Amino acid sequence: MAGRGAGKTSSAAHYVDRYARHHAKARIAIVFPTLGDARQIGVHGVSGLLTVNPSIRFVQSPDAVLHWPNGATARLFGAHAPDDPNRLRGPEFDLAWCDELASWVRLEETWEQLEFVLRRALPGSRPHAIITTTPRPRPRIRQLVKDPGVPILRASTGDNPHLPDDTRALLQDRYGGTAFGRQELDGELVEDDTDIVVPWGWLDRVRHQPRPPVADAKHPLPDVDASWRHRAQTYPTGSLTPVELGVDVGAGGDESVIVERRGPLVCRMWTDQQPDTMRLVGRVLEAIRETGATMVKVDVIGIGKGVVDRLTELGRDHAHAARIIGVNVGANSSMPARYPLLRDELWWDIARTATEEQSWDLSGITDTMAEQLSAPRFTLDSRGRVKVEPKATTRAQLGRSPDHADALLLAFHQPRAASAARTYDD
Repeated sequence: MAGRGAGKTSSAAHYVDRYARHHAKARIAIVFPTLGDARQIGVHGVSGLLTVNPSIRFVQSPDAVLHWPNGATARLFGAHAPDDPNRLRGPEFDLAWCDELASWVRLEETWEQLEFVLRRALPGSRPHAIITTTPRPRPRIRQLVKDPGVPILRASTGDNPHLPDDTRALLQDRYGGTAFGRQELDGELVEDDTDIVVPWGWLDRVRHQPRPPVADAKHPLPDVDASWRHRAQTYPTGSLTPVELGVDVGAGGDESVIVERRGPLVCRMWTDQQPDTMRLVGRVLEAIRETGATMVKVDVIGIGKGVVDRLTELGRDHAHAARIIGVNVGANSSMPARYPLLRDELWWDIARTATEEQSWDLSGITDTMAEQLSAPRFTLDSRGRVKVEPKATTRAQLGRSPDHADALLLAFHQPRAASAARTYDD
């Protein structure tokens, strides 16, 4: 775990090459953020395997495999495209090199598949993975750092003796002492960044706060699994209202996400990858009937307007009894003296405030949703108003749109301005 330019790739390439030369039957998985990165950096780069050992033969087609003279092989993988995790199904390996793990778009899916295939034991060795990454406080990274069974070697950008002095001085002057510099230069897992809307420490408290059961608690819950029923039993009778849904409508390859909230408790989530308006309407209608939701708030930007219109028609035809509200997060805030846009208001007044005050229960959310909640940063504009970073910036950092978090905020949003929300329940 090290800063940028500290020599992570070179160190790992030497380790992999030495391992392969000592184990003629080695079968190695090399996983980079993308398959292209694996080829360009891990194989052909200035610190890549072909630089470390020119006798290695790389066969691009069909499976991007490296061959050592003694028979050892390594296969390249990415962790970005939708089908990348599934490419790990089938083969088995005794070593994995995971480069820039903190930057994998499909980190959880790829890591889970890797755990299944990293099962091949060789004489004198055991299946294991080496990870080279500049850290970011993603759930999997945090878990690995806290695991006493995972040895960690650390290095900073300044530790690289080959780094030009003027470059070292420039980076230190510009980023030294900042949270960004601690992460990118020092290789530190930074969890106390004061520019984050929802710090990880706050998030941990609302995800892992123990709650004792309430005697004789009764809730008219639908047919849900035991974990939800157990969480519900920690709340007094009648406290798990209102029942509402938030719907973030995906476009351009993003997910459409439906999130259920019952009072302070975040409950179930439904996702759909298909950009089909009527298909999503059907999923929302099914969720309304399954949950008994009394209000549905839908992001109307893009194709969301069509979802709202159709749900409204269905309500008039008595297909459901929920109040349908279209929300434009790009509209002006209902509190313009504090926030420029409604999106800023939602992230601050709901995500940050509810987490800081522990007024919502996120004990059942996924690591993906938690990561999305903890990603955005904020600044103050020239009028002292809170301005959350653009969604495109968060998307670039995560490698995907924060759809899960957006749907969660919609589920808890209580519209206060006609300019930001329009009610469709005539």
